[in-house]
Amino acid sequence: MTHQEICERCNGSGKVSCSNCRGKGKVENRHLTLSGLTECPKCHGKGTVDCSTCKGSGIVTIPED
Repeated sequence: MTHQEICERCNGSGKVSCSNCRGKGKVENRHLTLSGLTECPKCHGKGTVDCSTCKGSGIVTIPED
């Protein structure tokens, strides 16, 4: 038997802060003498990614003992 609970990692939102840009949506881009901010390739500029614990659903299934 199992039951469902709100995911504790993302508090039920299904999203967590992007670890690549730390939630800013932009990363520093350095190529030779050029530098600046560009869109984060991991989150595509959103600053968040799907929670890996609940796969973006906001809910986890817990097996009962």
